Amino acid sequence: KLNKLTFVFKSDFETPRRLVEEIFSNEYPSLSQVTLGLVQSTSLNSSLQCPSLRSLSIRSTDPSVFVLLLRSCPQLIHLQLHLVGTLSSSPPSEQFTHRLKRLTLWSHLTCLSANVLAHLLTCVPHVEHFYLQTTCQSSFVQLLGMIEGRLENLQRFACFVRESVRRCHRSEPVWQMAQVSAVFRPVRCIKENEDERIDLFFRV
Repeated sequence: KLNKLTFVFKSDFETPRRLVEEIFSNEYPSLSQVTLGLVQSTSLNSSLQCPSLRSLSIRSTDPSVFVLLLRSCPQLIHLQLHLVGTLSSSPPSEQFTHRLKRLTLWSHLTCLSANVLAHLLTCVPHVEHFYLQTTCQSSFVQLLGMIEGRLENLQRFACFVRESVRRCHRSEPVWQMAQVSAVFRPVRCIKENEDERIDLFFRV
């Protein structure tokens, strides 16, 4: 029985569509943990089901793959999603909620809009552990407030955020960021200049 499937891949490796369809249509009914390369949203649809999957790591250029994955994996506990390339600034249109517990979301130097992130988190209100690595073009304090408002069960949070806001438009000093909620611990600013601020924010 196949329980775990992991690909060692380069950043531009695209998972074959046929394999994606086989995995998410439950052709491997004992499969519980999967790590894949780049997956296009066109390879998934809401009719595919993989009820055995508990942990999934995947790359995509389309934030809408998030909802498709959740719909296909009703028992998923941990999702790691790496968003790459030029992302749409519009959130997926579909509304859906899932009982996911752990979420890791990377977009690194690619800007993930607050609008899209808010929609994604609305789909997973039961998340307890959340790691975020991204570039944002809005206030980091507002970003934290939005996270707190959508993840009411959040127990552990960590992030590495590049705040792409010019110094003259940053209204909040770094020390205020820890006052958003008791969930968050003091932030460490590791770089700051006229164009950006890089914040390492963690929950112990």
